[in-house]
Amino acid sequence: MERTRILLGVTLGEMGGAQKVVASLAEGLPEAEYEIDVVCGQGEELPGWLLTLNQTRKHQINLIQLSLGREIEPRSDLRAFIALVKLMRRRNYKLAHFHSTKMGILGRIAAKFARVPKIYFTVHGWAFGDYQSKRQNTLAILLERFCARFTDKIICVTAEDQKRGLAKRIAREDSYEVIHNGINPPTFQPGRLRGKLGIGEETLLIGTIARATVQKAPEFFLEIAHAFGEQYKLPYKFVFIGDGPLFEDCKRIVAGLNLDTVHLLGACDHAASLLCDFDLFVLWSRWESLPVAIIEAMFAGKSVLATDVGGNYELVTHGLTGYLAGGFKKEEILTQLLALANNPQLRESMGNAGRKKAEANFKLQEMITKHSSLYQSPAAGLKQSCHRQCPGENTDEASLSSR
Repeated sequence: MERTRILLGVTLGEMGGAQKVVASLAEGLPEAEYEIDVVCGQGEELPGWLLTLNQTRKHQINLIQLSLGREIEPRSDLRAFIALVKLMRRRNYKLAHFHSTKMGILGRIAAKFARVPKIYFTVHGWAFGDYQSKRQNTLAILLERFCARFTDKIICVTAEDQKRGLAKRIAREDSYEVIHNGINPPTFQPGRLRGKLGIGEETLLIGTIARATVQKAPEFFLEIAHAFGEQYKLPYKFVFIGDGPLFEDCKRIVAGLNLDTVHLLGACDHAASLLCDFDLFVLWSRWESLPVAIIEAMFAGKSVLATDVGGNYELVTHGLTGYLAGGFKKEEILTQLLALANNPQLRESMGNAGRKKAEANFKLQEMITKHSSLYQSPAAGLKQSCHRQCPGENTDEASLSSR
């Protein structure tokens, strides 16, 4: 049987949520059915992971790495665009599937130039939102509307992203498909993290796995860690696993406040395997789509505290599997944190409920099956008389944004 040649693309090669989905698709799609190429920008984690994966595969995944960064850089972005067009013309893909905003824009336009029959885009959080300027939001919305005209399907990893896309009239409702992120439960290594830190089971361990970026608000994590010690008198530690552009700033904050209860571990191999040593998992982000780290914590049976942004409410059932906070409200978050810190039975109950929810809704095989089914569906072609109508539709943004 002839295999279908497909291209998976993502903006950066560093390992975040979008890259984990690309890596999972590359691994999980049947080798006998798909010939897979992966294209990405700067970063080493994803290429390294694919190199390791290739050691166990009969059919190798072809990696193409471009000089592409997160920020807009006209010259290098143009070079990347030209390289994408040439790649897609040379390789004659039957399908191209792009992830994250920048690769989603450049890749889809390049795929249109290269006449790729089927073009897909996965939204891992839209590029417009309260955290952007009005000018940036307007540009992002216009670009997404333009690219939607020749996109066969816009895949959203959360229903919330679909609502936001509809509210901004990016595309019609039938252009979207919601496929939640799915993972294989990590192989946990009990005692590894506590042994590394030299702490016993009697010490409460509160932690997160995240990149040290503006999105993940690591400085707020440290602010909460500092305030927590004023109200909790038993042994405890806060652990931040992950590096990023704000990592050095975090180290300076920890040194300045003399926070000996905080461990900044930086990047760790197989970080998810350490989750079993946490008592509580926290992720207080400024914005999100559907964080894989929370799903990993749920599979580890950990109660989760997070900000109520993006699709977090689709993961964390407030009061049942953890707590959601309405923004960066320090007192509210400390109250939630103390309620769980002082109640091991509640932590266990919420953690067990979270594990059951993860097992029922966020398994990798379900995500792979849904993608494969979508890939095998007929191409929509130049569908887009409906998309041309979209900007003029009378859509009630307030009602679409509500839950």
